Amino acid sequence: MIRQLILSAVTIAAGASIAVSQVVVLNSPAPWLTLRNDSVVAKAQIDTALNKSKVIKYTLSSVIGGTTKVIAKKDVNVTDVANDAFITKVNSSVLGGLDYLKIEWAADSQKAEILPFGILALEKLSKTTLVQIRSVDSTASLKAIADGIKDADFVKNGSHSYALVWNSKALYMIAKKSTDTTILTFAIDGKNGKNAFVAYPDRFVMIKQDSVWGIHYERKFIDSKIKYVEKQWHNEIYKEIVDDKIIVALPWFDSGIVPFEGRQAGFAVFVKKGDGIVASVPDKAQYYIPGTWGNFELSK
Repeated sequence: MIRQLILSAVTIAAGASIAVSQVVVLNSPAPWLTLRNDSVVAKAQIDTALNKSKVIKYTLSSVIGGTTKVIAKKDVNVTDVANDAFITKVNSSVLGGLDYLKIEWAADSQKAEILPFGILALEKLSKTTLVQIRSVDSTASLKAIADGIKDADFVKNGSHSYALVWNSKALYMIAKKSTDTTILTFAIDGKNGKNAFVAYPDRFVMIKQDSVWGIHYERKFIDSKIKYVEKQWHNEIYKEIVDDKIIVALPWFDSGIVPFEGRQAGFAVFVKKGDGIVASVPDKAQYYIPGTWGNFELSK
């Protein structure tokens, strides 16, 4: 979101509206941008004819847990129509999800702010184990696939256990049946963008006892806060209960992934209790920050 706080954006004269030109247009950072390191550089285009002071005043702030903190202020002298200004290093490798950065500029009588944007410095994150998902016969029924999953194939995640297999038709998520009221959630970033904010294409498959559903999120910026609004994901996910297992099939056409051996995608598994996360794989994965999730690879 680009909040224009220009003091004289529109002048009303003789019954006519006259738009006032903007002194500064900030090309980067942009709303919802993920920076790949913690150096913040403001890239601007300037109307030098309007910028009488030849100065742009920048203020970089973080908003974490609803608290705004000024990180740095910098006055930049400008003489050209384009200017790249290094503001500061934020000293953070991950900042996103519900938290964000914002940058404000002021030039003469105009000012505006650009927000939200975040950081995901992949090279500074702990390495996660690549999840290898083995293939199964494309002609097999859900029951046959579930019967082929042995206890040793299951991964423990909090109070839940799950396993994964695939074929040319679908990705299969198998969970041990549970009376637990927490939600086992499979999060998939098909584009593997490793971004600082969940986006509309990211998909979430939820299992709660015998119920299965899929969602994605629309992200909004309201009252200086990031909000992720659940949206119904119209899909053709199907399931079957086989003894003590529930097997869920996610057709590839619903996932946005073209399956082939060696294909990778961003992936994490969460256990949700209300609005909180009580367990995750990888253990440092953050629900609303896909860049902290791990990866799976489709194998033989």
